[in-house]
Amino acid sequence: MRLVLLAASYLAVVLGKDVKGNVEYGPFKTDFSNWLKGKGNNFAFKSFETYGATGSFGGKDPDQKVVKTPVIFIHGNADSALDTGALMSQGWTATIPHFLEAGYTFAELYGLTYGARNISLAADTKMSCEWIKGHREFVLYVLDYTAAPKVNIIGHSMGATIARSLAKGGLVEFPGEDHCDLGSPINDKIDVFIGVAGAHFGMCMCVTMPGKGSCDPTGGFWPGGTCGGGVHRQCAQAAEGECRDMQYGDFLRSINNSPVQKEAGYVFSFFSHDDNVLGPQTMTWGRMTSIIPHEDDHMEYTKLDHFQMKEASAKAAIFAFENHKLPPKRQRGLQNTGLDLIDGHYEAKPFVWPH
Repeated sequence: MRLVLLAASYLAVVLGKDVKGNVEYGPFKTDFSNWLKGKGNNFAFKSFETYGATGSFGGKDPDQKVVKTPVIFIHGNADSALDTGALMSQGWTATIPHFLEAGYTFAELYGLTYGARNISLAADTKMSCEWIKGHREFVLYVLDYTAAPKVNIIGHSMGATIARSLAKGGLVEFPGEDHCDLGSPINDKIDVFIGVAGAHFGMCMCVTMPGKGSCDPTGGFWPGGTCGGGVHRQCAQAAEGECRDMQYGDFLRSINNSPVQKEAGYVFSFFSHDDNVLGPQTMTWGRMTSIIPHEDDHMEYTKLDHFQMKEASAKAAIFAFENHKLPPKRQRGLQNTGLDLIDGHYEAKPFVWPH
């Protein structure tokens, strides 16, 4: 009963904050939207025009100074920049207040929307060259607009993959598209990158959904079909180091094996052992799929699902952005946080793509 009441209180507070927050937070401020419009046809301005008040945020007031390193937020598959009120499209609305409390302003916080914002279409969603190029352009525009020497980036789920790709650049291929030339690396323009609940080696859920766009072996999150080496295991049950030569998605391998090793000066990953999309401990054929190759450090959580990780890791992200390291008081093992109003007692339920 206590959990039900706490959850109800949490929803009431968050939904109230979302309705108010969306009005206050989005869309892009007039100064920034006018600046983008002056750049001609571009991905960010199209996002601003297409998705309305919940589709973007960020920008200065006239003559406002940029004090902190700008942060660019990249949401995941079927999500949104800000809460739309739809299932699993909460965006960054609950995360932003933590940054505002830490002294950030919207002159230093930027996000836009891509994709359908419809969770029922998520399984069929294919990664797109346009999305990666568009976000890369957005990063460069924020640098230009703010006159900041570097930006910080936080990406959730598919957004972490987009961020990694745009930072490293190079040629990639997607089904049904011509060669996607992302250009030269821009990792030298990114101070800190944080990947939250990313699937950098694919996700086991895709083994049960072959043929779905998000699981495509070329451009999707395909983890590989077997453990390799004659070992017979299920994807999520293979022990660490047990599998060999997994043929996971081509796009993911191109990022992981890029000659550009790091996405930024400092790279961190945050993930939950109770992620209801990536599975227990995010294990995928014997390795944690949320750990980024060549990262500086990572932070592990429990009792948080795939979507709660955005808000729950906000304060740790702020610390990492400002100190180039993770919070020193955390245990080096698991971080039992939970959202405050739920008091750490949330139990993630298995996730099934809605139809």
